[in-house]
Amino acid sequence: MSLLGTILVNAIPIGLLALPLIFLRTRKTLAKLYWRFFLGVVIFFAIYWILPVTTQTPSEMDAPQDVGLGINFILGRLSSIVGSYSAIVLTQFPFIFLISPIIAFLFIHGRLRKEEGTMTEKLKLLTWDFNKSPVEQIKARLTSGDWTEEKQLLKLLVVLLPISLYLVTTLLDVTQMETTNLTDPGSSALGWFLEILFVYLATFLMGIHLAYSSRISFKGRFIGEKLREQTFSSLITVGAPISILSILLFVAKAIQAGPEGFNSIFITIYFFGYFIIAAIIFVSVVAIFEPISILLLIKAVDWWKSAKKSLKGVDWTKVFLSLTMGMIAAFVGIGVLAIFVGLTGLVNPGDLLKPENFSASSLPNLASVTIFESVTLINSLQIIALIFSMGCILVYTVRIVGRINLSIISFLVGGIFVSLLCGQLIIPNFYAPFYVREITNYWVTTTPVWTDVFGDPIYTMRLLFLATEVTDITSLENINPIQVIATPYNFTRWMINVAWMGVFIYYLTRRFITHSVKAEELVHRTTFRNLSNLPFEREIKNAPQQYLFSLPPNMEIPETDKEDAKALLKAIHKGETAQELMNTLKIDMPTLYKRLHFLAEKKLVFSWQAQFSYTFREAKLKSIHIMYTDGRDVFAYEFEESHIDPALVSGMFSAITSFIKETTKSAELLRSIDHGDTSVIIEYGKYVFAAIFADRETSEVRTKLKAFIEEFEERHGSILIKWNGNVDPFNADTALVSRIFS
Repeated sequence: MSLLGTILVNAIPIGLLALPLIFLRTRKTLAKLYWRFFLGVVIFFAIYWILPVTTQTPSEMDAPQDVGLGINFILGRLSSIVGSYSAIVLTQFPFIFLISPIIAFLFIHGRLRKEEGTMTEKLKLLTWDFNKSPVEQIKARLTSGDWTEEKQLLKLLVVLLPISLYLVTTLLDVTQMETTNLTDPGSSALGWFLEILFVYLATFLMGIHLAYSSRISFKGRFIGEKLREQTFSSLITVGAPISILSILLFVAKAIQAGPEGFNSIFITIYFFGYFIIAAIIFVSVVAIFEPISILLLIKAVDWWKSAKKSLKGVDWTKVFLSLTMGMIAAFVGIGVLAIFVGLTGLVNPGDLLKPENFSASSLPNLASVTIFESVTLINSLQIIALIFSMGCILVYTVRIVGRINLSIISFLVGGIFVSLLCGQLIIPNFYAPFYVREITNYWVTTTPVWTDVFGDPIYTMRLLFLATEVTDITSLENINPIQVIATPYNFTRWMINVAWMGVFIYYLTRRFITHSVKAEELVHRTTFRNLSNLPFEREIKNAPQQYLFSLPPNMEIPETDKEDAKALLKAIHKGETAQELMNTLKIDMPTLYKRLHFLAEKKLVFSWQAQFSYTFREAKLKSIHIMYTDGRDVFAYEFEESHIDPALVSGMFSAITSFIKETTKSAELLRSIDHGDTSVIIEYGKYVFAAIFADRETSEVRTKLKAFIEEFEERHGSILIKWNGNVDPFNADTALVSRIFS
C-alpha cells in the first residue's frame, strides 16, 4: 500500500477547501467567517469520516486504473463532505436557535413571578441593551476573535455527553431498539436518536445562555447573569462526577458482556466523537446565529410588556395574504423537490444507487461510490434550495405584511395545508415540504476500502448506510418512548427550518437605530428598524411615535429652493419621530407627509419603524474606580466632585470581598452594593475590576461599565499582565471615560 498516496488522496479535499483562506486575508470579516466554516469541516471530516474506519477491516473497492475516475472520486468526496456539513448546519441547528428564545422567555417569566409586585408593575421595569443591528453584531463577534462564550457552551455539552449517552443506551435496551455495531447490517437507533438528543440538549443550554446574552434586566440587574452562572456551575460541578461514573458503567457493562461488549466500547467512542463534532460545529456558528435569537427574545418580551395578547385589531386581510403566500411557497417547494428528483434521476438512472446497496455487506465499485457521493451533494442541495426558496418567499411576505409574528404563523399554516393536501391526496408517493413520513431513516457513516485506481493501492473510505428501523410515527401501534421523545423534532424541523431561514435573511438585511426621548428623570428608548420605502400616510397618522425619519449617514444638508424642505431636513438632524417633527415645525400630518414624500423621492430621508421600547430612570453617575485583582487602585475618575479617596475605595472593596468569601463560602462575585441613595455597580475583567458609584443601578450603566473594562484591558493588556503599580500609563483614559459614559 502507498502511504504517500493514501495521505494525498484523503487530504486533497481538505487542501482544496483551505485555498480560499489565502485569498481572503485582506477581507477580515469574510476570512473569519470562512475560517469557522473550514474549522468545522476539518473536525467533521476527522471524526465523522476517519474515526469509524480505524477499527474496521478494509474491503476492496473495484476500479480500473483510471486517473480521471480517481480525480472524479476526489471531487465527489469534496462535494459530499461540504454537502453533509452544510446540511447539519442548515437543517439541525435552526431548531436550536428558534426554540431557545422560547426557553429563555420561560426562564425570564419564571424569574419575574418570584419578584414582589403585580406583573404589570414588574414588566415596566424590564429593560435591555440592543443598539446594533444583527449584521453589525455578527461582524463584531467574528473580528474580535473572542471564543469565551463558545468555550463555556462546549464545556457543558462535553460534560453532559457521557450522562446523556448512558441514559439513551439504557433506554434503547429497555425499549428493545437495536444498537448494532458499525460493521453489521441492520439498525442503528443510537445514531439516529443521538442527533435529536444533541439538538434538545443544545436548545436547553442555549436558552439559559440567551437569558444572559440578551442583557434583559430587571431593576438594573441582568436577569440571566445569575441564572446562567448558577446553572452552568451546578451542571459542571454535579455533571463531571456523574459523567465519570457513566463512563465507568459503560466499561463495566462491556466487560460483563464479553467480546461483544468490547465492540460496544468502540461504538460508544464513535458516538462520543459524533457528539463532540456536533458540539464544535454548533459553537462555531453561535456568533453568526445568536444575534437573531437575541432579537427574537427581545421582541417576545416587548410583546409581553405591551400585552398584545388579544385578536382585536388583527388585519385579517394580511392574515389571508400570508396564508396565500404560504400556499404558494409550498407549491414552489414541491417544484424544487421535483427538479432535484429529476436531477438525481439523471445522475442515478434507474434508481440503482439505493442506500441499501451501500451497507456494510455490499461491495460497490469506485464508479458507483463516486456517483453516490455526488448524489449526496445533490440531496443536500435539494434541502438547502427548498429551505432557501421558501424562506425568501417568507421574507417577501413579512415585508408586505409588516408584522413578523402574524406573517410567520399564517404563512406556515398555509404551507402545512398544501403539504398535507398534496402529500396525502394529490401526490401520495411524492414528498411535500411539510409532510412528514418518517418510516425508515438512515444513519450515515463510513467504512474503509482500498483501491488501485491510481496504480498503487491506496486506503480510503466510502459512505456506509445503516438503516434505522423506526415505526411510522404517524401510527399509534408499537410506539415506544424514544419515538415519543423524537416526535416534536421530527414533526416540526422542516417548518422551523423554513421559518428560521426567513427570519435570518429578513433581519440580516435590516438596520437598527435607537432613539431616546428624555422627560425629566425618565428616558423613553425605542429601537427602530429601517424600511425600504416611505410608509403610507394613514400608517404614520395612526401611530406617529412609531415612525422615525433620519438623514443618510454623513450627508450634508443640500441647497434647495424649497424652504420648507430645508427646514424639515434641519429638524430631522440625527433622527426624529413624526410626532416630534410635527411639534417642532408646528405643521399637521398631511403637510408633513407631503414634505417627507418629496425628500424620500430624492433619497434624502430614511424611514424607520419602531420594533420595541422601554422606559427607565436615568442614573446620575458620581465616580468610577478601576482596581487590580489584588485590590490596588489603578484608575479613578469623578463625574461630580466628591473628594472620595481612591485608596480608601480599593481598601473597602478588598475588605468587603474577603468578608463575603469567608462568611458565605460562596464563589460568586460581588456584583452590586445598594446603600440608600447610592448604588455601587461592579464588573470584572481578566486583570482588573471596576466599580461605579451612582444614585441607582441601571442596565445601561452596567453595560457601559463592562464595555469600559473590555476596552481598558485591550489598551493596557501588556502592562496589566504584570503590573508594577505605576498608574501613569492610565492617565489618558479620562477621554475613554468621557466617550463611553457621555
